[in-house]
Amino acid sequence: MHAYEGQDPGAVVRSVDMAVAAGVGRILLTCAAGAIRPGLAPGDLVLVSDHLNLMAWSPPPGGEPFLDLTQVYDLAGSRILAAAAAEAGQTLGHGGWLLAGLVRWAALPAD
Repeated sequence: MHAYEGQDPGAVVRSVDMAVAAGVGRILLTCAAGAIRPGLAPGDLVLVSDHLNLMAWSPPPGGEPFLDLTQVYDLAGSRILAAAAAEAGQTLGHGGWLLAGLVRWAALPAD
């Protein structure tokens, strides 16, 4: 279920809200996305460490007027993923996520 498919943003995050309410402290979200960074190929792994949300529904309907996202990207979890990728011999790219209308681009330079 995705907002870009026309789903209500509240419905999209409901399963995450339920997991948090049940005591889950860390969630790994994955996706398949297009990339505009040279050097990335289909199937490459990218660790997202920031995002730019240009969607019209921010903050989420019914949510707080200011949604604190300073802890969205877990540094300790990122280190675990980077170590696991290295141990598996996988190259792990780094980048950001841009949400704009119906287009989603991953792996923009995070600088």
